[in-house]
Amino acid sequence: MKEEQYTIKCQADNTIKVNCRTPDNYRKLVTILKENNVIYHAYQLKEEPAFRIALKHIHHSTRTEEIQTELSKKSHQVRNIINGRHRVAKEPLNIFFIDLEPSGNNKEVYKTNYLQNKAVVIEPLRKENGIIQCRRCQQYGKKTPIRHHNKRTSWEHYRTEILWGCASKSNISIIQRSQSKILRIINNAPWYVNNQTLHTDLNIPYIKDVIREKSTSHHNKLANHPNDILQPLLEPQHNRGLRRHWPADLKEN
Repeated sequence: MKEEQYTIKCQADNTIKVNCRTPDNYRKLVTILKENNVIYHAYQLKEEPAFRIALKHIHHSTRTEEIQTELSKKSHQVRNIINGRHRVAKEPLNIFFIDLEPSGNNKEVYKTNYLQNKAVVIEPLRKENGIIQCRRCQQYGKKTPIRHHNKRTSWEHYRTEILWGCASKSNISIIQRSQSKILRIINNAPWYVNNQTLHTDLNIPYIKDVIREKSTSHHNKLANHPNDILQPLLEPQHNRGLRRHWPADLKEN
């Protein structure tokens, strides 16, 4: 290649960065590096995104070279093949994600029903058409990163405690009845077994006990919190009207 067709820059880690001015020069450079067995890393051209497909119903132990050979016989040039893995267990699945070189016959690959005498299904990658939602905090527009983005603050704990502490006895009773019914259905308990026996044998606390435990734990954290702004939350409420319950009352009951 001519000198005006690319630029070279030396990096701090003793590597060389080559910037090609045109896509043709980029392809020529990649070909030269492959022929000379040079270790390199190349970024994908925006002008030529790969044609991505999903190959299903083929065992995960199948070698990627064999899949590439079979697709090459059908005039499909493979750029990359990755075996899919389970999102949680990280176990290999019977599915391969394949990147094909852009070509006019890319969509013909969907008509392939057999590879190596194996019945397979080739489909385009599924796109998430639904609203993005975090699986942990259920917030919309956010995905779950390695470190959760929604670390709860002290005010959010206080807000949750207000919802628990200000609930009326009738509303708490509704939740308690639902819990007892669910426990009875799960264990297929007969009619003569009372709710107290169910909760005791299954070691399931009552709703009011959970509320009191959460409130006590929250107040203990506030008492030892280094931020002085949160200390007024521990002060008792003097302006009481309509016999309203406050979260601090849960410690006394």
